[in-house]
Amino acid sequence: MSAARSASAVTGHAGPAALRRRGRAAAALAALLVAVLALAGCSGQAAPSPEGGSPTSLSPLSSAGTGPPQDPALAGFADQQLEWGPCPAPAASGDDGVDCASLEVPVDWSEPGGERLDIALARRRAPASSREGVLVVDPGGPGASGVAWVRGGPVVTPEVARARDVVGFDPRGAGASSPIECLDGPELDAHLAGEDPGEPDALARGCAERGGELLAHVDVASVARDLDVLRDALGQEHLDYLGKSWGTALGATYAGLFPQRVGRMVLDGALDPSLSAEQVALDQAAGLEGALRAWVEDCPQRRTCPLGVAGGDEPASGPELASGLAQVSDLLDRVAQDPLETGSSRRLTEALAITAVIAPLYARATWPDLDRGLGDALAGDGARLLAAAEAYVGREPDGTYTSNLIQAFTAVTCLDTDTEREAPVAGSGDPAEAAPEDPATTEDPATPDADEPALAAITEAAPTLGPHLIADSATCERWPVPGVRTPAPITAEGAAPILVVGTTGDPATPYPWAQSLASQLSRAALLTLRGEGHTAYGRGSACIDAAVERYLLAGELPGKGATCTR
Repeated sequence: MSAARSASAVTGHAGPAALRRRGRAAAALAALLVAVLALAGCSGQAAPSPEGGSPTSLSPLSSAGTGPPQDPALAGFADQQLEWGPCPAPAASGDDGVDCASLEVPVDWSEPGGERLDIALARRRAPASSREGVLVVDPGGPGASGVAWVRGGPVVTPEVARARDVVGFDPRGAGASSPIECLDGPELDAHLAGEDPGEPDALARGCAERGGELLAHVDVASVARDLDVLRDALGQEHLDYLGKSWGTALGATYAGLFPQRVGRMVLDGALDPSLSAEQVALDQAAGLEGALRAWVEDCPQRRTCPLGVAGGDEPASGPELASGLAQVSDLLDRVAQDPLETGSSRRLTEALAITAVIAPLYARATWPDLDRGLGDALAGDGARLLAAAEAYVGREPDGTYTSNLIQAFTAVTCLDTDTEREAPVAGSGDPAEAAPEDPATTEDPATPDADEPALAAITEAAPTLGPHLIADSATCERWPVPGVRTPAPITAEGAAPILVVGTTGDPATPYPWAQSLASQLSRAALLTLRGEGHTAYGRGSACIDAAVERYLLAGELPGKGATCTR
């Protein structure tokens, strides 16, 4: 997406600085988090238990103590009284049983007496007769609206919904929480299509001019401190939490900062905080390539397969698999050179095409959408893929955008990345003080890649998609405020046991990341789903859902090697 235009965009890590634009690659991949927003229904049959070791019954949580939160900077924001009431217009489809409020936090946690902002909240209430507590949720991104998630309908399984109020929030800089907006609609159109007119990166320059003070304070650690204020305002001694995708980075960061406050924490589709941006990009490229291969392998068994092999009983393999991958690669190569007509004034560019191709790979249920879009594109019509890409990034037919997700994603990504900056930035972190670029030294976007080994590595990791995912790290290289996070493991010593959930075929947060995070945390269990798709809880596996429910509601931690098969 706009931050790094690489496979890494969905998780909040910028692509490696060495991997420069070739074409302009995947735009707005952060929006892939919408794939986790719909809760799949489960049958009424008894759920199977995971394979593996015997579960452990956890002891009741010990008291975290009384008084203000652990961080002295939080003390001035303790004991807030949330005023719940009707949610603001426009109404959402799932508003019944939902109310809204706001929470006050400082813009800069290093200066808690300074400017303040309001964090938007939404709560789906559990029945009073069965309510046992509160579960705070985050859908990922970064920059996704937890308020919209909760207002859109149930985000947990029925058993959890009967026992917990579910509270979502819009992270600082996103949604209704002082949204960062650096480009208008037409400017964002051009940026996402890879057609920034006359700019090496319009979004970085736009945020330097319009980002404001908050731009330097939307990092994951600041959001984690906001989360502890929310825990306190909800009257909870411990934080019960469900984080998806980037929400796992938030949860792990919270656990590292406030281990004694951790309650029952589920991290689903985990990020590995120890990885560099370059390694993240390589791992995700490989994950996306694996998801594409799975789609091609399954293609002959789908009536809608666009690769000329539909109607078979066996998965594609050998020459048939190679042919299917080649058809996708050839199409993306052609679009990079000559964008497809769509029957409108907008054409399907490489950046929009790669977004539309990757998005449906996140769940088997959306593979037929990719069948139809690619089928039309192979026949020369890019309209269906363009519509898919635009819907995916929240672009309305009138050219407006439904949220600032794209821009919030980039702001968080660049602040939390270890991508090196090309131009020096003044020490204050004020976007207005960013040193201007010298046009004479600004690299031409068409200049061949200077780091051929890096180019070779990502192409080797993803032979089909890699050349189109090697994209624009220029946004974060030119970002007007310096990065604040260095990759490092998180151990969260002293925290209650945390449940990490990973899917073996996850294209966005590869399974080894879940394994790594579970091993880093001082007390954690890994629950594995053997299958395809991004994240696992609420995605149709009764085994996964039941195991998560038992952990959240009964304090039962899955045993060693716990594995579910879809």
